[in-house]
Amino acid sequence: MATLDMAGEGNSSNASAVATTRPVPARHVRPATLIQTIGPGAPREFMLGESDAIIGRDERATIPVLTHRSEMRSAVIKYHQEEFFIHDTDNAEDLFLNGIRIQSALLRDGDEIQFADVTFLFRES
Repeated sequence: MATLDMAGEGNSSNASAVATTRPVPARHVRPATLIQTIGPGAPREFMLGESDAIIGRDERATIPVLTHRSEMRSAVIKYHQEEFFIHDTDNAEDLFLNGIRIQSALLRDGDEIQFADVTFLFRES
């Protein structure tokens, strides 16, 4: 994407407009991967980006969880200010990060995410 500058407007009656472009820095998303290490369907890998990643059995899930546990709820991973965050969307208290029950947390390289009988590994490149 570039911005457009108009130079020479209003300087004289016969001045012509000159268009110049300046590059606008592209937004950079740090690459990250969610790797399912335990549970039905493992191993599987999912690339994470700017768009929200919904994890669970919900029909809207971008990362479907193939578990037989009916109490399985969903979570969402969001990208904000160059960081990835995970949130329990259903307040079901079945989301764990590195063995600790969480509602919401910042993700770091090597974090282990678990709900129900499914475990994921969060990796940043």
